[in-house]
Amino acid sequence: MKKYNLVALCGIALLSSSAFASSDPSGFYVLGAVGTTGIDDGGYTDDFNDNVNISQPSFDSELETKGSTKTYSMGYQINRIVGVEATYMDYGRINLNQKSAGVSTGSSQVFAPESFSVSANLGYSFHNGLRPFAKIGISYIDFGVEDAGNSSFKDINGHGGIHIGAGVEYALDLGENHGNVLFRTGVEGDIANVELEGSQGAFIEDNYNWSIATLYAGVGYRF
Repeated sequence: MKKYNLVALCGIALLSSSAFASSDPSGFYVLGAVGTTGIDDGGYTDDFNDNVNISQPSFDSELETKGSTKTYSMGYQINRIVGVEATYMDYGRINLNQKSAGVSTGSSQVFAPESFSVSANLGYSFHNGLRPFAKIGISYIDFGVEDAGNSSFKDINGHGGIHIGAGVEYALDLGENHGNVLFRTGVEGDIANVELEGSQGAFIEDNYNWSIATLYAGVGYRF
């Protein structure tokens, strides 16, 4: 236990040392990350279940995430406060888990969402290398429905949305003309308005604000 405590203290000392901090935060950078996925359907499954319960009182369903989110970003840090960042996100799979009388009757993939966004990265790069930040921008979201033409969702594979996020980053300076190694953790995702056309008996015509997000950790490099 003492050995692990010593390693932890050495790591903290390294990260807090100004000798290893980034003195110049500007430059191009790339970053990759993985994380867990979450989805909020804005009440869609509740309304869906209420409609089905009229004929099947014991029916219940919920959306559940499978796999992990993979994130790839490329950007330019203009100064200590402002950066511009483009991000591709693969959210894995979203399954619909159906139950009858509390017993699962099957889980099948209904969405495989991914998005591409361009955002402003706003924060502050401290001299010790730490940078808390927030992101806001626009995104294009493809929910990955295989048979979108027969879906009750309108234009489900081509959605404009809002991209938001927040987190903290640490830049480890590799020395003059050697760039920075970036360590980042945060929460990031997309919000889109999804419209139902009511083309199937169990669905109703309505609009829902869906949000898909990930809690992630990643590593990058600033040139």
